Amino acid sequence: MQRGNLLNIMSYLPYLFVCDQRVIDISRSFLDMTGYSKDDFISKDISEVFYQLFGESFNEEILKCAFEMKECHIYTKSLQEKQIYMLIQKSKTGNESIFIFLEKSVSDEEKRSIMADQKKLINASEQIKYREAVKKQCYQICELLDNLDLPIVRLTYPELRIIEINQKAYKELLSLDICKPNSKEMLKPGESIYNIMPGLFSDGRYKSIFNIQKAGNTIQNSIICLMKNGNKTYYNAICQPILNMHGKIAELIIAAMDVTGEIMEKEEIKRFMKIKDEFFLFISHEFKTPLTIINAAIQALELVCGKELSEKAMKFIRQIRQNSLRQLRLVNNLLEITRAENGYLKLHKKNVDIVLLTKEIIESVLQYSRGKNINLSFHSSLGKKVIAIDDEKYDRILLNLLSNAIKFTPAGKNIFVRVYSKEKQVCIEVKDEGVGIPKQKQSLIFSMFGQVDSSLVRNTEGTGIGLFLVKMLVNAMKGKIEIESEEGIGSTFTIILPDEKCSENYSHSQVEKSVDDRLVRMIEIELSDIFRL
Repeated sequence: MQRGNLLNIMSYLPYLFVCDQRVIDISRSFLDMTGYSKDDFISKDISEVFYQLFGESFNEEILKCAFEMKECHIYTKSLQEKQIYMLIQKSKTGNESIFIFLEKSVSDEEKRSIMADQKKLINASEQIKYREAVKKQCYQICELLDNLDLPIVRLTYPELRIIEINQKAYKELLSLDICKPNSKEMLKPGESIYNIMPGLFSDGRYKSIFNIQKAGNTIQNSIICLMKNGNKTYYNAICQPILNMHGKIAELIIAAMDVTGEIMEKEEIKRFMKIKDEFFLFISHEFKTPLTIINAAIQALELVCGKELSEKAMKFIRQIRQNSLRQLRLVNNLLEITRAENGYLKLHKKNVDIVLLTKEIIESVLQYSRGKNINLSFHSSLGKKVIAIDDEKYDRILLNLLSNAIKFTPAGKNIFVRVYSKEKQVCIEVKDEGVGIPKQKQSLIFSMFGQVDSSLVRNTEGTGIGLFLVKMLVNAMKGKIEIESEEGIGSTFTIILPDEKCSENYSHSQVEKSVDDRLVRMIEIELSDIFRL
């Protein structure tokens, strides 16, 4: 049934619409016929209304049945008696009824037309009741949203015209610098956001909030920054599309939460972290300069005056040398960590024979393991294996693991280093028969300043940042490091690197030169804790 036809029927028929025994609607023509007003009948019980209309002749049985037409009489508000025909039509559920009152002068043709229309009217009345219920629910929801301390706007799509706006959103929008000066008059239903805040769409970041290409796709956690009373204000916007019966976007509901405090706190933390990193970098450089000078002076003393100094003086020089090397190792580690955390860690990958390089490093530290009466052995299931690594970073990784293994392994025990291939990966395993690490402490050793609290560890030198740096360097080379350890039995550290090559080659002679020119000096620094006077 078309809406126009329904309105025509409802405009000329004198009727009462009853739901659950109460009058919920009255036509204008019925009020004109009887002289009553809506307030006389609306929300009243139908029995009370009919008693008022029919007087003593009213019989409640009339409410229990439905019939096409009944001749009767009613009384107007001025107590004038009118002869009428009454038609009653009930809904399928029986909860709704339409009572139509026709004056007796109506023609037979009009009666037939009205009797045909009354069935349409009862069906339409059910739709009216449903719409009224929806309206009531919408009103309740709007009341709830209006009282929320959260800006919420409901817009048409794609025109972005305001359908509804709660009080919080109204006040928030008026305070934004991007709104036009006359926004107070414009912030009302029917007005487009394009007109109220034209500058919002000049920035592509914000336009995307309203440009939802995929139907039903919610945009969440979209942070936008707007100027509010001259200050930056950050909002976390959520945009929820509402679909029509064809599955197309018809409306948008936008909620925004002011997260300026949270964003500013994060920015402040970033600023302090940057200051902290810059401070560490500065301090590390300041420490490194005098340490380099001290080491140079020690070397000069040993070369120039070594024969002239007493054994006691040479012992003191060796003590100075050892501790300056320890401090230099700490400074180097801090510098490397600071660079990595700030994104300045650079890798210089080359194609290197990992078996040969590992063997060279092992042979270079044998004097330190023998000095503690520890057997250090090397084995490889691969004759040769060329992979892309930063050889200098690899030196530091392996030397750090060997330093720890030698420090924490008692005299007379063994350390095994093994290289093998596994599922397109190359593994370098360092296994010792040392003190081991309790299971509950193993998650700490790769953290900054992480140390295992044992008497043996406390009796050895260390800062607890070596393994933190090791893991950082391994990760930088797209690898990983694993640990297996049992207290009192020993520990096994496994470096796992990808079996990949790069475009730059690195010859065997370069490996030997690297060992000669760099490794010796690095060993001296990395194993300074093991050196005994």
